[in-house]
Amino acid sequence: MKAISLWQPWASAIAYRPEHTEILRALKVTAQKTIETRKWYTRYRGDLVICSTKNPKVPGLPMGMAVCIVKLADCRRMKKSDELAAQCGFEPGRYAWILENIRPIKPFPQKGAQGFFEVDVGTLPLPVGTEKQWVSYLLLLLRAILLHKRKKSKQIEYCSYLQQKYAGKRHLHF
Repeated sequence: MKAISLWQPWASAIAYRPEHTEILRALKVTAQKTIETRKWYTRYRGDLVICSTKNPKVPGLPMGMAVCIVKLADCRRMKKSDELAAQCGFEPGRYAWILENIRPIKPFPQKGAQGFFEVDVGTLPLPVGTEKQWVSYLLLLLRAILLHKRKKSKQIEYCSYLQQKYAGKRHLHF
């Protein structure tokens, strides 16, 4: 998956985790950053891993880590009205990268680079709070498979077993 590095506090301003709110406010970050500005245009659209650089060091924020996954929905010239969402002043000629579907992940070490770089998707942890969604999805998939094979009684029995087994589990490994 494509990734990009941002200096702190901007990487955390995109992920905007509750535990970092006080630090970000002290640094004058007043809202979640939903626009990243760059000097260069990109045609790329899709998922993008946001990584924080190791420097400059900002105490209390993850450094040299992947912090969230976003959808890069659009890239266009920056407008004056983008200032709040970009958390910076208007600069003519810069490009506004419109970020949607921001999904914080459990931060993990990731060496950054300039421009786009690749992160092995197999190493990405599930986005925070999605474990139950995955279990629900897998249960629905299992139901469909078992119904297709016309084993309704075993299907109901096995789905009940899975729901009991994974109820309240925070970390699932698939």
